[in-house]
Amino acid sequence: MSRFDYHQPESLSEAVELAARFGAEGRFLAGGTDLVVQIQRGRVAPRHVIALCRVPGLADIEVNGEVNGRITLGAGVTHRAIERTPGFAGALGCLIEGAEVIGGAQVRNVGTVGGNLVNAS
Repeated sequence: MSRFDYHQPESLSEAVELAARFGAEGRFLAGGTDLVVQIQRGRVAPRHVIALCRVPGLADIEVNGEVNGRITLGAGVTHRAIERTPGFAGALGCLIEGAEVIGGAQVRNVGTVGGNLVNAS
């Protein structure tokens, strides 16, 4: 496994600033289900890993169907969180069904919506 500097920004603006500073030498880490495997297989070798675990709001889910029909999922929302969100029952049950088929239970506990989108998983 490659060696890298590990950063834990505490705001979105700090995370974006680190990403801009490190460019292609940096990678974001949320759940890690894709990034860790890519590092172990030698597909990527970041010099800087920017962990998003301390950035507030990234794991938030908002379901405002009754007010304006809006659903907001933060990039750090896990598949397990989607499975357990009562507001997704009924008409939005497809979100729960989709989350249930992502990997095993361990992967759903840490794998994130943002990670799957970024990695086209």
